[in-house]
Amino acid sequence: MQYPDPYTPGAGFMPPYLAGRERLLDNAQKYLSAIEKKYPQQSVIYFGLRGVGKTVLLNAVERMADSRNILYEHIEIKERKSAKSDTGYFEQQIASACKKFLYALNFSHTAKGLISDMTDLFVAVGKAAGEAGMAICFFIDEIQYMKSVEIEALVVAIHRCNQLGLPVMIFGAGLPSIIKTIGDTKSYAERLFKFEEVKALNTNEAKR
Repeated sequence: MQYPDPYTPGAGFMPPYLAGRERLLDNAQKYLSAIEKKYPQQSVIYFGLRGVGKTVLLNAVERMADSRNILYEHIEIKERKSAKSDTGYFEQQIASACKKFLYALNFSHTAKGLISDMTDLFVAVGKAAGEAGMAICFFIDEIQYMKSVEIEALVVAIHRCNQLGLPVMIFGAGLPSIIKTIGDTKSYAERLFKFEEVKALNTNEAKR
């Protein structure tokens, strides 16, 4: 008998239930619980081929964060054809998110230059969140479209937050190529992330 895959056709459409993703969802609950309690965590990258449900999974984890003392922002990276196109796009997205976090936490902050900016902003929101008994999560979809300078800035920023024990983490989703891209930025980059593979469901998983 042929069993339908429970994922709804279309990019990121939410199915009635997330069959076959229990382990990934259980892990995510543990990560969120830990960061909410101010225990620094490795950030998480869900990777896999197109159409396996990475975006759906990322959105499900985002909903988990919504029920906790976690401020979060969803950022979808768009494909940019040339190295020079939309060079400030990601920086603007991060700055906007951090300003919203700081506003929600009744703090204000200004910064300058991409790598130092992102680090300064992450540290500022991390400290503010910690003092308020909150945590910060960034949910970044299509992360493979980030430019190398953007990934480097992100890596440096999250590394500094980990060093300071700040409650800030990233959940990302992208194609398998992102593993090498992240690893190429800094010698310590891969140690900052858990890379969790999202595979196509087999017949037994689709039956559940």
